Amino acid sequence: MTGIAPSSRRRRIGAVCILLTRMRKWRINLWITDLQKKNIVDTGSILWMVSADIDLRKEHAVETGKVMRWIKQHRASLALAVITILFAVTRLWQFGVNPAGMHVDEAGMAYDAYNLARFGTDRYQNPFPVYLINFDAGQSALYAYLAALFIKIFGFSMTAVRLPALLSGVLVYVFGYLIVKEMWNRRTAVLTALFITICPYFIMASRWGLDCNLLLGFFTMSVYWLMLAVKKEKTSLFIAAGISLGLTLYTYALTFLILPLFLLFTLIYLFSIRRLKVKNLFALGVPVFFLALPLMLMLAVNNGLLPEIKTGFFTIPKLLYYRGAEFSPANIPKNLKLFWTLLTHDHLDYNADPQFGTLYYISLPLVATGAVLYMLRSWKDLKNHKEYSPRLIPLFMFFSALICALVVFDGYIINKSNAVYLMLAVFIALGIQHISNWHRALGPVMTVLYGVLFLFFGKYYYVNHAEDLRTYFYRDLTEAVRYVDDTVADQEQRRIYVDAGEEQQPYIFICLEEKITPEEFTGSRQDSVNHYRNYYFELPSIPEEDAVYIIASDKVQMELLDEAGFSYTQCGKYRIYTKN
Repeated sequence: MTGIAPSSRRRRIGAVCILLTRMRKWRINLWITDLQKKNIVDTGSILWMVSADIDLRKEHAVETGKVMRWIKQHRASLALAVITILFAVTRLWQFGVNPAGMHVDEAGMAYDAYNLARFGTDRYQNPFPVYLINFDAGQSALYAYLAALFIKIFGFSMTAVRLPALLSGVLVYVFGYLIVKEMWNRRTAVLTALFITICPYFIMASRWGLDCNLLLGFFTMSVYWLMLAVKKEKTSLFIAAGISLGLTLYTYALTFLILPLFLLFTLIYLFSIRRLKVKNLFALGVPVFFLALPLMLMLAVNNGLLPEIKTGFFTIPKLLYYRGAEFSPANIPKNLKLFWTLLTHDHLDYNADPQFGTLYYISLPLVATGAVLYMLRSWKDLKNHKEYSPRLIPLFMFFSALICALVVFDGYIINKSNAVYLMLAVFIALGIQHISNWHRALGPVMTVLYGVLFLFFGKYYYVNHAEDLRTYFYRDLTEAVRYVDDTVADQEQRRIYVDAGEEQQPYIFICLEEKITPEEFTGSRQDSVNHYRNYYFELPSIPEEDAVYIIASDKVQMELLDEAGFSYTQCGKYRIYTKN
């Protein structure tokens, strides 16, 4: 260590010791023994390594702090991104194949959609009807036209037929989030998006083609455009709201009562606070009127005020069974149970499974809590006659749907009252926020409970659900027809007799599977159809030797066929009898 004074060495050693003492909080242990015997280069190396380690740890701490601050600042966006991915997975996984088979109303709509896409008419050769005849009692047309568009683009498939239901689910998710963000805050909106994503009703309704399930999606979109129009007082937004409301009329016949009630409540409120100019009233009303006009003519035709209207461009059909009498205050006592069925389940398992309910059973107290909080805040807003409250327009949507459900025949059935479910999801979000604020530990507990329920429901829905719904979705009949087409020789020259047991309108599945054209569609507009092509729906009293029989439940006919020497192949619940 020549050339360096002992005092200088001592000062450097002392500096190192002081530095090491200060570094204890970083848990750096440096063993220095007999440092005075080492040269100055070693001492400098130690100092450099210690200082470099300090710098690295400081940089790491700074970077970690930045990341944590960024996550904290953007946690709502990150949560929404994760929820959106989960939404996509729950809707797209097994889409088009689960539920397996087709519901009879879905099949009737799909057959009309196929004919509209290919021929420009429904199955009764009516050019572009404003309301479908379907099984003679009528069916809203918007779903069929959307399905026809997807069939035109992608070809006929179960996926194409069910894409409008998926579209409606996306509308509920996107515009539901925007509505709640507008009337409460982003946290409540993200929670609402989560419950729209994981609750059984929302998942099940967006995966198959029931025409009325479009109502919630289009109504939600309409409410958002109207809220935005009132907030910004832009005429263009009122026009958008009017168009959206007009299209909503074509989603489900119950909108003929729901939308007038909704507009009545909304207009009274907006006029009372002087937030609706005359020009904006016309901007809203004119699109609604012109889009509603064909449906008003349809009501006139079916009430005997006008004859059926049929042109080369559109048709306003006369229905064989018009259901206008289904609206009556006499239905209210029976429909009071809707306040229970909407939160649990009805007798139709394709609306909600009794094991899980529509929104999970643990949501019942949360819905009640959130509803009380919402009503109290809305009442406070309503008493303020000068300021606009964005919470009231969605509430008018909720009450309009409830009133309609109370007076319509079988209004307690879930799919008839589906317009209430956005607000029920909002009530859950408000309820869980309230109990979390009351006791912070309850928030994580509820999160875990919902997560577990969602996993159990997912396992059930994507594994067992299809088998449980065989009664409602006629998969077995379709598979039996395909089996005959694929395996029976000369089946086109042989009569094929079908006994579908308790299944309704079996002919529609034959027409859809065989792609029978409107010109070939020979069945009159009646519930009972005798035959199409070589398919017959009334069994002969004496078995025909060269015929094929698709039998579901007629044991007498089965015994006759067995005695006549026929052999059979089991296809689901059907037996397919042939004789070689």
